[in-house]
Amino acid sequence: MAAIPVVDLAPYSLSVPVQEVDPKALQELGDELCKAFTTFGFVYLKNHGIPQNIVEEVFTTSKTFFEKPVDVKQEYARPADSNQGWVSLEREKLNPERPAADLKEAYNMTVVDDQHLLPVDIIPNFYDVFKSLFTSAQELGNRILDLMSIGLNIDRSFLRDCHKNVGKKVNQTTLRSLYYPRISKGMIIQHHCLPISIGTIIQPLSTVIKRYDNPTTLYSDIKRYGNSSSLYNVLKSNIILH
Repeated sequence: MAAIPVVDLAPYSLSVPVQEVDPKALQELGDELCKAFTTFGFVYLKNHGIPQNIVEEVFTTSKTFFEKPVDVKQEYARPADSNQGWVSLEREKLNPERPAADLKEAYNMTVVDDQHLLPVDIIPNFYDVFKSLFTSAQELGNRILDLMSIGLNIDRSFLRDCHKNVGKKVNQTTLRSLYYPRISKGMIIQHHCLPISIGTIIQPLSTVIKRYDNPTTLYSDIKRYGNSSSLYNVLKSNIILH
């Protein structure tokens, strides 16, 4: 089995100011990234620029929250009409064909500038820690979208602009912290159905790219949907969302 490609983002990592990036290096990175998506569908990214301490702080803060009693966490439960907040154990059932619900808890952050349902009263640094990772991942995602646009020979900002609503109420992009409890003896176990992630979007996108011989045609096809917050409609129109 072929190994997943590794792309070194050092020339365009978050630690490199945009105005200091070498255009030639961007083109090479864009070509490498698009090649990986069209031939394999997934990539590993190294030297991306998100500090490891930010990741570790989110893990530590999440652990502190999930260890709280259920009645405390319930105060921050996700409403039925929103994707922000705490998701209790077995509340979700992502595979309707299985009898048991998902054995996990989660905390979802979708709106960056709204502290509603954030447990800042019991964990004061919760908002700052989650926002730090969310905004870092958002900017990294924007840079990856820039590289994909460059690799497709379309306007550099086009795919970034399609995702300009990330972190706002009109968008459902989510920073999700997951907690899987220890399995007790006698507990019914089922294979877990993973939630939708960026990988499930990248794989169909690679299929879209392969279906178009001319990147300009892809660009025109996507542009028909205007300033959509995601490429979902484009992917769906090509019948490659499975």
